[in-house]
Amino acid sequence: MRFPSKFTPYANSIFIYFPKILSLLNERDRTPAELIDELQIEAQELGDFISALDCLYALRQIDFNEKGMALRYVDKT
Repeated sequence: MRFPSKFTPYANSIFIYFPKILSLLNERDRTPAELIDELQIEAQELGDFISALDCLYALRQIDFNEKGMALRYVDKT
């Protein structure tokens, strides 16, 4: 998991995925495979992408939909 630090710039950290993922999930629920396709994630970036999903889930920003088949953006209202 690559967090921003004095050695890892923001652009090379997993945080760069947060706004992109949340923006897509704000539109509609998506499966992880759909997110990978839409964000054009390369194979070497897949670990960082999964870490970003893990962090967003731990922060309670995303969750599984009712059927458990897709991710959804957690509405704070």
